[in-house]
Amino acid sequence: MNATLGKLSERYSAALGAHLAEGSETSSALAAELGREALRLDLAASDLALIHEEALTALMSSEQMPGDGGGTIRQAGIFFRQTLAPLAEASTAAELNAMKKRLQRETAKRKAAERTLKEERGQYGKLLADSKIMHNQLRQLSHKILLAQEDERKRISRELHDEISQILTGINVRLAALKIESAVNVENIGQKIADAQHLVEKSVAIVHRYARELRPAMLDDLGLIPALTSYLKDVRKRTGLQIHLTASKAATIEAVNGIKRTVLYRAAQEALTNVDRH
Repeated sequence: MNATLGKLSERYSAALGAHLAEGSETSSALAAELGREALRLDLAASDLALIHEEALTALMSSEQMPGDGGGTIRQAGIFFRQTLAPLAEASTAAELNAMKKRLQRETAKRKAAERTLKEERGQYGKLLADSKIMHNQLRQLSHKILLAQEDERKRISRELHDEISQILTGINVRLAALKIESAVNVENIGQKIADAQHLVEKSVAIVHRYARELRPAMLDDLGLIPALTSYLKDVRKRTGLQIHLTASKAATIEAVNGIKRTVLYRAAQEALTNVDRH
């Protein structure tokens, strides 16, 4: 490498001397060729400056130095700039290439960001559509629940009116008759009082039944299995259906929380109601 650099220095000195002596286009072309050679050798502008300085110093100390000093330095500067031209062009090309690569990277990043944004918009749109569907389903479910609750209230209200009102009316009629008969005839008054008591007991039993259907206290106090056992006993007595309850892992069942116990109780209640109805 040193030998190659030495040859380049010799060629540069000779070309610079010819340029100062003749100033021809040939020397300009040679300067450009020297610049391209320096580029191939991967020399920097500072390396060429050092070569130029050494060559110019040597020439100016020579007795054959043509022209005046000021003009010589200007001409030498022109030759040096011509030598640097290929390096400057290469540097500019490298900068442009680097800039092009940076631009390509930024463009790729922008396109990737646009694709990501488009995908996210698609996902958000799908989530929004799913949310709307779920919202509509929830509204429909809430509407059905409200209708079911209202139907249940109507049924309980109607049955309370039909059964309790009739029984209480019967009790009132019997008590009125007892009041009249007790003043004139005391025969059979004990049986009539017993009949009135039976009607009272029946009305109490009906009230208890509706209370169990609405919310059995036994479910909270004793647990799911005792509450179901009591409910099944009432259903058997009221409908004549032969129903049996078999519970395994009772401890595990009773360990569930209150909400789950209520759900299981309501499921069994609804199933038996459907059996009785159909």
